[in-house]
Amino acid sequence: MDREPKTGNPDGFGINPVKAPAAYELVVEQIRRALALGRFVPGDMLPSERLLTEQLGVSRTVVREAIRVLEGEGLLEVTRGASGGSRVLPAAGEEHLSPQDLRDQADEIEQVVNFRLANECAAARGAALRRTDKEAELIQDLIAKQERALEAAAATDDESERARLTSGFLELDTRFHLAVAAASHNHYLAQAVETGRINMLRPVGTIFISTSEDVNFQHREIAEAIAAQDPDAAERAMRTHIESTRETTLHLLDAAQSPSGATKA
Repeated sequence: MDREPKTGNPDGFGINPVKAPAAYELVVEQIRRALALGRFVPGDMLPSERLLTEQLGVSRTVVREAIRVLEGEGLLEVTRGASGGSRVLPAAGEEHLSPQDLRDQADEIEQVVNFRLANECAAARGAALRRTDKEAELIQDLIAKQERALEAAAATDDESERARLTSGFLELDTRFHLAVAAASHNHYLAQAVETGRINMLRPVGTIFISTSEDVNFQHREIAEAIAAQDPDAAERAMRTHIESTRETTLHLLDAAQSPSGATKA
């Protein structure tokens, strides 16, 4: 006997209402992700409207509406005219974090770290099994660039220059993790790694900004295991690296909550 078609969805399972986003909302989300990943840091200028139009495949009207939204959110400062553009601003509220804010962030970090352990360890294993020679070379090149950024940051007494180099190091750090994920040739893992990275780098003052020789040493261990096509070693090195990041970050959060510490780094 033929079954009656289901015409309703009373429990909201499986089929839910769909709202198609406007084109400018998709552009806003793309730029937000780029900012969260450190592709653009405070002080950087976004590409011109013309370039964004070409890169995103949308009209200038759509790009301008997206920029207007991001300006309203305090993420961009827009200047008009031939020499104008959109400059990235620091996230608002970073310098006024309460102890409760920091405790809440510690809970969030635990969840994100567990998410990263599940996905990035698998990505490192997959990269060791499936990477190409070109991908292995890219990963090694990113580490070399990080080392040069570390050396330059250590050598300068200029605070603004050190901040610029630190931001550059963090961008390279993100590129390293995304390159490892890409080398796994699993787009679900690559997407998950990017999501974990965005949430790990969600700004809480400058507390997460650090340039560490230990971090780069751990990166090199991961890269060497991938180059050697040793999946066990790659997974183990990635796990050690992420656990170390957890310990360092939570230590900084604890220090920021202490009576002698500030609520920003």
